[in-house]
Amino acid sequence: MLISIQVDARETSLFPLIEMGVKDHKDATLQIESKQLDVADVCIKYHTQNDDINDNTFLIERKTLSDLASSIIDGRLKEQKERMLAFVKGDSKRIIYIIESHGINIASESEASCTVSPCVSVKISAIQTVLIELQIVHGISVFIVNRIQDTAYFILKFVSRLVHKPERFINTETVCNHNVNNNQYTPLLVHFATPSRRVYELQSIGGLHP
Repeated sequence: MLISIQVDARETSLFPLIEMGVKDHKDATLQIESKQLDVADVCIKYHTQNDDINDNTFLIERKTLSDLASSIIDGRLKEQKERMLAFVKGDSKRIIYIIESHGINIASESEASCTVSPCVSVKISAIQTVLIELQIVHGISVFIVNRIQDTAYFILKFVSRLVHKPERFINTETVCNHNVNNNQYTPLLVHFATPSRRVYELQSIGGLHP
């Protein structure tokens, strides 16, 4: 069993946060690399003996609120969504959007707007509509976090669960016998959990505490 994590080369702030969480993993079941990706910002692949490279692949698209607003205006959001859906052969449950709100409450009724440029803004209500359609119409998971540290924590938590319980996320018929020890994935979060290096911002993710 091998899980590879590919982070888009343009995600220069996100990559070291994820890398820090996996570098103490001892048994080489995890590999991480920075490379230019054709789709998504993070590509997580669960490799099996009968390996169709896309069948057990999960795509994560990271967006700040202003980037999300900008992509709504210029059409990138639709284009990116369609390319990701094509990559996973329409299996939308393998696509995850992570939205970094930076303290802006985008889940409540509001007349506020997100500024894209001095002359362009998008109402929060319009952003809410887009996020609802991604989830309800297209079946794509959307998670709202606060900062990039939260995004890194979420990805590490997801990989931890994929290592520990792969049958919950992928086709169990393709999973090899891997005999994962219950404690095998603990080092993934070591840098976020130790008192000397705790990232307190991560506590903003409800239900995802180590």
